[in-house]
Amino acid sequence: MTTWLVLLGLTLVSLLSLTRWDWRLTRGEALPDIPTVRARAERQLTLLTESPPSLGLTPRSRDVPLVEYLRRCSRPADPILATWFAPDLYYFAGRPFAGGMLVFFGEHWAELKYQRRTIARLSARPPSLVLIEERSYDEFSTTYPFVDRYLRLNYDVGGETDFGNPDAGPRGYRVLVRRTLEPRTVDSQWGLPCLDSRPAAGARRKG
Repeated sequence: MTTWLVLLGLTLVSLLSLTRWDWRLTRGEALPDIPTVRARAERQLTLLTESPPSLGLTPRSRDVPLVEYLRRCSRPADPILATWFAPDLYYFAGRPFAGGMLVFFGEHWAELKYQRRTIARLSARPPSLVLIEERSYDEFSTTYPFVDRYLRLNYDVGGETDFGNPDAGPRGYRVLVRRTLEPRTVDSQWGLPCLDSRPAAGARRKG
């Protein structure tokens, strides 16, 4: 898993680098010489192999508070599930993605047999936290209705916040907490739960 996440990070940074070079060529700026490029690539590789990776490499700086929350309030081995297209989130948070689903988008793996497979994997290794992006939730719940139902049956809403993202709106993200986990503390910055692995006393399934 760690190797896969490093490869993902390298791909993301490579794409960003190509984008920057294209921009510089368009503006007619001089390109750096080969030793400079090599030195920069070596520095980037060193940063990418750090664990946890540097937040300075995140493609979108507005995601940094969300990543920081996941680092504070879940353990490195805790699977996380995000219901929108956020493949870089797992890499920078240093957390495995749950259900075998790196991303949810379009109708990718949305057939019933694949949703059943996702649910089986979620049941075998449940994510501690589920992150829902409100603006894309209707699309997720319509495209993956059985996965959505599984989450509603097994998770409680731990809170809502925009994680400081001005484009997300006041209810930008909903954080779901697995019902069998006991909140240890409340995150002082966002008022969201931080979890440990103790079973919740008297936890019940809700329909």
